[in-house]
Order: sequence, then C-alpha cells, then structure tokens
Amino acid sequence: MTRIVVLPGADGTGALLIDFVAALGLESLVISYPAGQVLGYEQLAELVGPQLPTSEPYILLGESFGGPLAILLAAQHSLCVGVILCASFARYTSPLRALAPLAAFVPIRLIPLRVISWFLLGRWSTPNLRAQLAHALGVVSPSVLRARVFAALRVNATPQLKSIGIPLLYLQASHDRLVPASVGRRIATSTQRATLVRLPGPHFLLQAAPQACAAEVLRWVGC
Repeated sequence: MTRIVVLPGADGTGALLIDFVAALGLESLVISYPAGQVLGYEQLAELVGPQLPTSEPYILLGESFGGPLAILLAAQHSLCVGVILCASFARYTSPLRALAPLAAFVPIRLIPLRVISWFLLGRWSTPNLRAQLAHALGVVSPSVLRARVFAALRVNATPQLKSIGIPLLYLQASHDRLVPASVGRRIATSTQRATLVRLPGPHFLLQAAPQACAAEVLRWVGC
C-alpha cells in the first residue's frame, strides 16, 4: 500500500491531524515544521525533502498552507506518485492576498480565539476543536506564524503544479472562509489527472470531517 505523507497547515505541528490519520487507517507519515524557525516555502522544501521516503512510492497530502509545499516537493521527487490538496492552493487568489504586506505586523497572540475559530471552523466549531486549535497555535512562535501567513499569501506554485503530471485529488470545503471555491476549480482544470471532491465543512476540513475526508482519500487511492 502506498504511504501517504501529510504536510500540515500553518501551525505545522501535525497535532491537529490525529483524528484524520486515525480515520485513514493507512501507513502515514506526518511531517512537522520547526515551531521557532522562520522558513519560506523553498527552505521548507529543503528541510522536508530529506524526510520523504527514498525506497518506495508515496502520496503527498498538503493541508491548506501545506498545499504549495506538497506541489513543490512533488515536482522535485520522482517517487511521489500522487498529490492530495485539502482546502489549499497553488497560488492564493483572494482579496486577502492584498494584505500580504501587513502580515508581518499582525499581533497573532492578540486575536481572540473566537475570531480565528470563526474563520477556520465556522459552525463546525466545538469546545474540543477550539482547545486543539489553541494548543497548536500556542506552540508556534508568533513570528513564525506571521511568516507563514505572508508566504501563503505570496506563493505561486502554479508552474510546478502544471509540470508534475501525476494524479491529483482536491478536497474542497463547502464553507471555506479562507480559500475561495474558484481556487479548487482552477486547480482541477489545470491538469487532466485532477479530481475535485466537495465536502460539507469549513476551512479546517480534515479536523471537522476526518471520517468523510479519509473515506474520499481511500476511495481515490483505490482501497
């Protein structure tokens, strides 16, 4: 069975993916990012690359922030035989992109959790998910979070996306308040081997609907 390598969202801890990985039931590898080190996408690719399997094919799953990283790595490593993007993008096309220059000044720690939860979880928010979110955000340095927001708003992995030529699954959240639906549609039409699946849920789709997401991944993989 092909291993799935999971690249987390902006928190980079992997702690928010426990339920999804459990529901997946496959041999999976969740790669975390340094919590106190500011790294752009290219630097993260250099860091993550050596941690990828070297003797067997694998599938890269990029969640939100991790999507462009998955695309960059897939373009660099021939053992990657598929890419899954969840509530993610190759290039972030939204009015929020214009706010990139302000990302370095956002007081991350002062933003109320209820505001963050509204954007990421919406009506799927629960006390347990909010607690998990607060813990994950508390682990990562504010400067690192700001840098990742800035990187996400500015990245353009579209050329790499068009070059990889391997099967791609896009999991789109029906009520995503951060990534417009047009982003997923654009990715789905950028390659002939792409499949788009729309599921009920917020931007934090893997957290709010882990079983449904896992079922779609398993169906796509062929389990």
